[in-house]
Amino acid sequence: MTDSNDKVVHEPEQQRYVVHFDNGGQGELVYRRENDTLHLVHSEVPANRRGEGLGARLMSGALGQIEAEQLKVVPVCRYTKHYIARNARWQTLLA
Repeated sequence: MTDSNDKVVHEPEQQRYVVHFDNGGQGELVYRRENDTLHLVHSEVPANRRGEGLGARLMSGALGQIEAEQLKVVPVCRYTKHYIARNARWQTLLA
């Protein structure tokens, strides 16, 4: 689901994943870490670009990295709860 040019970058010192979209804007997924579990507390994409699938691109890229690091997640914000509930692919990451 990620655009081939989207690169989600993990910024552990800020406890977030960030992506700069090719056609403008930035998305971020903010978390709070507790041991090997990330509580996904906030996700955001540019308001003027909502409905373009940017949130899904951000989530897919971030969850792929979280999976590779063998971490678990607790979705806290409404969008992360909704995204994971609708995508069985990521439900194995639930703490």
